[in-house]
Amino acid sequence: MPRQAIIKDVQFISGTVGWLLEDDYLLRTQDGGKSWQKKAFKDTDINSFIFIDDKSGWCVAQRQITPATPDGEERFQGLIYATDDGGDTWELQFAGKPGDLYSSRFEGVFAISTRTVWVVGYDLLHTKDGGKTWKQVWVDKRDELYGRNNRIEFADENTGWITANQGGLYLLTNDGGRSWELRSGPHSEGFYDLIYISSSEAYLVGGGIYKSSDGGKSWNKIIEGDNSSYMDVNHLKTNNLLTAGGSKFVIYPLN
Repeated sequence: MPRQAIIKDVQFISGTVGWLLEDDYLLRTQDGGKSWQKKAFKDTDINSFIFIDDKSGWCVAQRQITPATPDGEERFQGLIYATDDGGDTWELQFAGKPGDLYSSRFEGVFAISTRTVWVVGYDLLHTKDGGKTWKQVWVDKRDELYGRNNRIEFADENTGWITANQGGLYLLTNDGGRSWELRSGPHSEGFYDLIYISSSEAYLVGGGIYKSSDGGKSWNKIIEGDNSSYMDVNHLKTNNLLTAGGSKFVIYPLN
């Protein structure tokens, strides 16, 4: 029986144009999801993508540079690609040093504007000129997160957060990434997803849906659920609605 593909992320730029990350490759639709076309990157595995508008987008990936050794060791090179024509073509903006641990894998990418973009993985990179130059950003508390840092997001140009694939801790900035504070979720079992609406208001899913009104210093459960009930949370800004999905799906109006 063939293995079922895993959908990792989806983003619609308009009612007809959308992108989907399936396994380790990108798919694009231009007819509202009726059909999808694969965008191939030779010998490259895509880990994350984002579009800031209908033209400008970024994706992060890695390329295997050596075959696996008998003990299973492999070496990779981290890559950052960008497009300015809606995904018709992708330009390599940054390539990590082959075999270097910190630039061997990039897990998440987030664009605040067409010029300001963040990338997270073993390393944390930042550009203010649309990807012409990338600067390494040092965060001393990153080692206190469990697992692999796999997502970076921003609510606005100042409020952003870094999460990992294990544990109940995350990092929060309220000054555009100049400084970061360690925050914790509501319980030690961890969480699946997190979103900030503002510097003070945040929502988290994992064993239910939780809300914080003090920037993540404390959490209150607003909707019951088990660990599989809600695994993804999003904010629909136009309607000011919170959506959360997993084995269940809920739409929660925000006042």
